[in-house]
Amino acid sequence: CGTGSGMSIAANKVTGVRAALCHTEFEARMGRAHNDANVLCLGQRITGSGLAVEILRAFLATEFEGGRHAQRVEKLKRLEEGRAAREKGDDKGAQSALEKAVGLSPVSFDANLALGWLYLETGKAQMALAPLEKAQKVYPADPGLREPLGRALAANGKFDAAIPLLEDAVQDGAG
Repeated sequence: CGTGSGMSIAANKVTGVRAALCHTEFEARMGRAHNDANVLCLGQRITGSGLAVEILRAFLATEFEGGRHAQRVEKLKRLEEGRAAREKGDDKGAQSALEKAVGLSPVSFDANLALGWLYLETGKAQMALAPLEKAQKVYPADPGLREPLGRALAANGKFDAAIPLLEDAVQDGAG
């Protein structure tokens, strides 16, 4: 892989993989120490062979610190479980895993967005509003929130707030 980006994206789709794309020894150490990365991705076109060896050594020599970082890794595992359960059609299992992810990190954008979408897609639109509003507080201008938040607001009778979001979502899809 020339830059390592494609490799990292593909690797992180595999259950249990926490791939880190690293260009420096520091990134390799932090990927292991703080995120418990278990796969190292390097870009062949942008990382010289000498530096690649040093990055690999740093990655292999570094242990996961645990502590405050363990909660993040646990949240990632729950998000992974939620996705896998959803793919199998197990909406209850997905809901349980995603609610645990939100419980581990209440202000997590990704966990709240995933839970909000799950609620919308399983006919629980009233329940979707709370996690989507939490996600909006983290990244207020994220275009990926427009449709789900607009749908949740409309389902909760908040049409004045829903209409502009849904119009923007339609424009985003059309343009």
